[in-house]
Amino acid sequence: MQRARRRVQELRVAEGTVDLKFLGWHGDRFDLAPEGRSIVIDTHPLGVETLLLEQYRCPAHPDVAARPGDIVIDGGACWGDTALYFADLVGPDGRVRSFEFEPNNVERLRGNLALNPHLADRIEVDERALWQRDGEVLDLNPFGPATTVREHTADSAGALRVPSAAIDGLVASGALPRVDFIKLDIEGAELAALRGARETLLRDRPRLAIALYHRPEDWTEIPAFLRDLAVGYRFSLGHFTVHHEETVLFAWVDEPGVTPRS
Repeated sequence: MQRARRRVQELRVAEGTVDLKFLGWHGDRFDLAPEGRSIVIDTHPLGVETLLLEQYRCPAHPDVAARPGDIVIDGGACWGDTALYFADLVGPDGRVRSFEFEPNNVERLRGNLALNPHLADRIEVDERALWQRDGEVLDLNPFGPATTVREHTADSAGALRVPSAAIDGLVASGALPRVDFIKLDIEGAELAALRGARETLLRDRPRLAIALYHRPEDWTEIPAFLRDLAVGYRFSLGHFTVHHEETVLFAWVDEPGVTPRS
């Protein structure tokens, strides 16, 4: 991890390029070409660490990741770090559906896509909140990368609101023909989004990278939900900081005749 932090400094090509509009943070510009990735991005150094550590690739089984030609759900795109990372991995035959709705995050996300036109045409930005049902109106608590949503209640008059989307709805409508990989880092709405993907999980058995640290109950409820689907999901945990944040649950169904690389 310390090595990754030193490498972040080496990849910085300009300082203070953008106001991230969160806690007074300013983003710098980074060029990841020395890492073999054709990505230029204005972001916080922590975002570059995420890319260098490959937070959404399973450390135990590196094949549990986005692959060339995949259709990827990028739940919680924030400033575009993961959207560009996945677009680079899936290649010209893949697609990335990135979900981000907090206005300042969306502004920076679209700015970073503009810096990478060779990748941007693989990415579709969806400004709805992933949830268990389509078409609901959720209350929004904006707080940069830590923005949360909850079901609308009668006592939340005046709250900011955002429409919901369900992965099953995207597939049923034909907006996505299938789903190969799902990443969810959506500040406590992960289980709701998985419930909204139940039919897709049963049909496509996508590889998963699910943030597990936002709610204590997710440590048991999310694996239990996936286990109860009875499609054969196997699990591994990855942790990507020296703090309690950034624990990711990886889930996959073994492919006949394929042994994941270690």
